[in-house]
Amino acid sequence: MTATVGRGIIETLWTDTSKRLPCADCIVFPDDRVAILKFELFRDTQTGQSSAAVSPLCDTTLHSMLQYDADVWVEVEAWPGAQCMYQGCRYIGGAGALGADGFVACEDLCGRLQWAVFFTRTNPFVALQVENHYLLAHTEHGAACLKINLHDIADMVYVTAEAA
Repeated sequence: MTATVGRGIIETLWTDTSKRLPCADCIVFPDDRVAILKFELFRDTQTGQSSAAVSPLCDTTLHSMLQYDADVWVEVEAWPGAQCMYQGCRYIGGAGALGADGFVACEDLCGRLQWAVFFTRTNPFVALQVENHYLLAHTEHGAACLKINLHDIADMVYVTAEAA
């Protein structure tokens, strides 16, 4: 995939009719920077309780990722109920084409991507809301929720249904 002159790869793919993101736990920015995320799910075998941890692991670029995997993309679909507006931005959430994945993205009012977060194991995000500059993205499985600090996108917490 080559970018249109003057546009980044992700910007080209985001304005396409079928939006695509890298199929990796990551944050993607419009200048093709990528922050790879460490996303771990834990289950206490004695209590059955689940928990999760998410944190930045390293920075890279889409160009670097594509050197090793030319087909890193997954198509994403925004869910109608997973949208909200806050301070001049539109936040959307939904699912990837693989079923167990989910994404949240921020666009300006013209539909230009500001950032997107993709997770391979969260399940789709079906409802979004903003509280005290935190975007809360709820999954389709009960109270599991991704909490993103809108002042520092890399600062996020994933709360599982049991811990909510």
